[in-house]
Parts: sequence; structure tokens; C-alpha cells
Amino acid sequence: MLTREQKVFYQENGSLALEGILSQEELKILHETIDELVEKAQGLETPNSLCDFEPVPEGGRKVVRRIFHPFEQAKCFEELASHKTILDAVEDVIGPNIQIHHSKLNMKSAGVGSPVKWHQDLPFFPHTNFDLVACLIHLDDATLENGCLRVIPGSHKKGPLDHRRDGKFIGMVTDDLKKVDLDKAVDVPLKAGGMVMLHCLTLHSSAPNRSRSPRRLLIYEYRASDAIQLRGTPNDYMGRILRGEAPTTVRLVEGTFILPDYPIGTNIYDLQAEYGG
Repeated sequence: MLTREQKVFYQENGSLALEGILSQEELKILHETIDELVEKAQGLETPNSLCDFEPVPEGGRKVVRRIFHPFEQAKCFEELASHKTILDAVEDVIGPNIQIHHSKLNMKSAGVGSPVKWHQDLPFFPHTNFDLVACLIHLDDATLENGCLRVIPGSHKKGPLDHRRDGKFIGMVTDDLKKVDLDKAVDVPLKAGGMVMLHCLTLHSSAPNRSRSPRRLLIYEYRASDAIQLRGTPNDYMGRILRGEAPTTVRLVEGTFILPDYPIGTNIYDLQAEYGG
């Protein structure tokens, strides 16, 4: 799937944008399914197992901020996780034995979409090695105005950074931001149907949505089958093999990992809002 140049780019930068992964027909099915889930969510209270909501309603109506575990919410999301083009790209960066770790759907609705501050993914769910990749599938055009992804190229080479303040895990990098050059941050706008592959240690963030256009982002976190989780919130499908074989060994990288202490069910928005100031 990936060219040699794309593989080198991912290895050096810790992220890679790919255009045209999904067709317009595939996007249409996903959009219709999301509309159904959002309509269902309007009748639910928070917290619940389907979604959470933006902190401020719009016109008296609750606005869905995130749909939890879309892999479990609708068949089309479960099937998409095994999309050949996606798994071909994943195999090129983490190897042939691929498991699903988790999924989420960040809605970032027009005018109210919440920001996300600088963080890495792995500190939320440390593993025995770093062969995890998030595939960020763009269901709408992502622009600077509606809060597209921002990354710091090469930041994955810094290793796991501290996401604590006063000993408390807060879901964002704190003092360790001094170890990276924030001036190197780049925006990653992308058309609907495109996908960004993101190394589990690449620093990334996104601004609030200040436009009239939504920026819905479907995220699958994949891991090599010999990467074993050390701490983090479990789910019912974690570890399901999507390609290759079940592990017979565990692969360890040398290092010391800070284990997150957030309560089960807490998400990044809550952590950053409560403790991030």
C-alpha cells in the first residue's frame, strides 16, 4: 500500500496523510449511520455508554462531542476497521499481525467543537512496545477553521512524555513540552475520505471548531499483536485479530513508563478541562 517514500516519511515524522482512502458512497453510509446514532443520543442522559456531549448546549439542544466505541455501535464501523486499504497501510508500519485496540468518533460540531491540547496517545494506555498506530479517517473536510489536526513532526522520537501535573495524570503534556520545538508544529488539513496515520508517541492537538462546518473524525487504534497493554481502560473488542496470527510472544522495549491513574470511563476532554486549567 505505502510507497518507500511514504514509509520513510512516517518513520521520520511520526505521521502520514493519505488521500482518497474512502469513496463517496462509503462516506454516505457512514454519515447516515452517524445521523442515526446522534438522534438516538439526544434522548440519553450523560454519562452514558454511547456518547458524551459538549459542555455548552447549542440553542437548548445537546451537542454530541464523542461517540464511544463506534466499532460496537454499528456494523459499518466494525467492517470498516478491516478495510483492506487501511490494513495494508497499517501492516506497512507495524507488521502483519494486527489487532484492534479501540475506536472513537470525535464529532467537533460546527461552532462548538471542543479543542484538544498537546498530548501523545500511548501514555493513556502504555504498552510493552511502541508499535501502535491511530488511523484518523476524515468524514468531513478538515480545515484550519474547523479545527484540523496539528502535529509536531519527529516528536515520537522523544519517547513517552510526562502527562502529569502535581503527580496527577491530566491527559496533556506539561513540563516535558520544553523538550520539543512547538514552532515546528504543522497543521494537517485533509479532504473527506482521507486518513492520517499517527504514531502512538507523536504529539498532536487540535483547535476548537470556529466554522459552520463539522469536522467528524473516526479513529481506529491498531496495535501489533505482540504489544501488550500495561494500564488503561479495557473494552470488549480490544485485542481482536483483524489480520495475521495471534501472538505467541510479548515484545518488550527498554524503558520506564508512567502508569496513568485516571478513573475508568474518564476521557481526554474531562481530564484536560478539569486539570489542565
